[in-house]
Amino acid sequence: DIFSVPKEKGEARNISNSPGAHDKFPSWSPNGKWISYISNEKGKYTLQLRDQYGKDSPLTLSLGETNFYFEPTWSPDSKKLFYNDSHLNLYYIDIDSKAIVKVDSDIESGQTDRVANHFQPSWSPDSKWISYTKALPNSVSEMFLYNLGTKESKQITDGMSAVRSTAFSRDGKYLFFTASTNVGLTNSGLH
Repeated sequence: DIFSVPKEKGEARNISNSPGAHDKFPSWSPNGKWISYISNEKGKYTLQLRDQYGKDSPLTLSLGETNFYFEPTWSPDSKKLFYNDSHLNLYYIDIDSKAIVKVDSDIESGQTDRVANHFQPSWSPDSKWISYTKALPNSVSEMFLYNLGTKESKQITDGMSAVRSTAFSRDGKYLFFTASTNVGLTNSGLH
């Protein structure tokens, strides 16, 4: 179950109250209206949105046809969440329209363990961009930017170093990432 614990005084609240279900990846929306989490209470994993008191019935949103999803993360404007699935696809869902948009797939990745936060994505402060990493055909991971307005992705690093951990600065002027230039290019991704 998902619990909310006050910082100072008060009691813990059981937000999901769903014994027998697997609830995971809880997160507060930036505006404080929702607590989101993934649950298989209805048999298939769905996104649940609950009020902070857990009183009202949850808003249940389907995330697609895959069986397993990782780390839904709120946009700063509290209108969308991005997440990835066990088939190495990155999506975002619009809360109002319930529309799911596929951002990208990482078909070149040699990663087979399907880890949470595979793309290491981050939201821009204005909620208009998603930065993320994915592998090129040479198996080196690079950074991409996805524009929610145009629904287009563009590679923004040079393909010569392994990029990880993307993050926007709070003012949105800078995009930070780590890069390793000692990985070297390989042909392990080419068949």
